[in-house]
Amino acid sequence: QEAAGKAGRRRPLYCRDRAIVMETHRQYFNVLGEIANRDLFSVATSKRGHFTQSKTSPNKLYPDWRRSTVIYNGQFATSAIRLEREIRLRLPEVIGALQIPAFDIGSFEIQLTSHNHGEYYKWHTDNGTKDTANRVVTFVYYFHSLPKKFSGGELLIHASAEKRVVVEPENDSLVFFDSRTKHEV
Repeated sequence: QEAAGKAGRRRPLYCRDRAIVMETHRQYFNVLGEIANRDLFSVATSKRGHFTQSKTSPNKLYPDWRRSTVIYNGQFATSAIRLEREIRLRLPEVIGALQIPAFDIGSFEIQLTSHNHGEYYKWHTDNGTKDTANRVVTFVYYFHSLPKKFSGGELLIHASAEKRVVVEPENDSLVFFDSRTKHEV
């Protein structure tokens, strides 16, 4: 399971935890803590019947570009509020580290996306259409069963035409990157 979303704007606050800083992304660990992380996992598994097939912008050239399931923040409101708070805490540091110009937060889009065995989302950006053009920062919160019972699920960030950065789906970690960045799962 992973929580994925896009943040539209920024507010200055303080950041306090262990992080990996790369030119392409910023990853934080132990984000929600063990209890809140397990609570979110329980909510996600209890909502399994509510997940629907993920969609992408319609494109006749790429009909099978994404295979995963999703639920939206109205179906996990308490957890979405907690995630948004943790994201807001880190955004000032993130936009500085990723050299994204300052912006005002307009809204957050938070969803839970499940990539099961053999599922994927081929390369894309998160602000490449008219409807998504205002997205600035993308985040992925990773959570899963412990011990980890799967392989795969890596976020592959296209740092350049030649260079790919692999981000492992470490439980209770939060990854940020520029919404214009090409990436895939």
